[in-house]
Amino acid sequence: FYTINIAHLSLNNAPVSGSGGSAIEYIIDSGTTLNYIPTSAAAAINAAFVPPAKYSAAGGAYIVACNATVPAVSVVIEGTAFPIHALDMVLRNSDGTCVSAWNDGGASSSRDLYILGEAFMKNVVSLFDVGAASMQFAGREFYAG
Repeated sequence: FYTINIAHLSLNNAPVSGSGGSAIEYIIDSGTTLNYIPTSAAAAINAAFVPPAKYSAAGGAYIVACNATVPAVSVVIEGTAFPIHALDMVLRNSDGTCVSAWNDGGASSSRDLYILGEAFMKNVVSLFDVGAASMQFAGREFYAG
């Protein structure tokens, strides 16, 4: 799998403490639907939904009203902010309930790996260059309304 360091997550244009830096690695994974981020970052982002998303230990995810107003969230990589579209932040389950795309990936430590999944990857064009051992991202236009 591929890992990167991000500068930070941005919530309403402000850095989310403890969400990035050289000690925190993120896996880029198209096979994972949600984003799994540090506990404190997940709590901050989910508290900013209106109404706030609530963590369900039984479900292992943040439950959110399907019609919730979402905060402005971006993934900042090497000085470039990649905003996540509102349609990719609230995901409907088959039972009609909705979950937040920002899930608790555990407390930060130098050994943790977090995941940026489909909810991130839908918002960028990704280039994986195996020969050069590099990844590049470009922003993409949001969905037509």
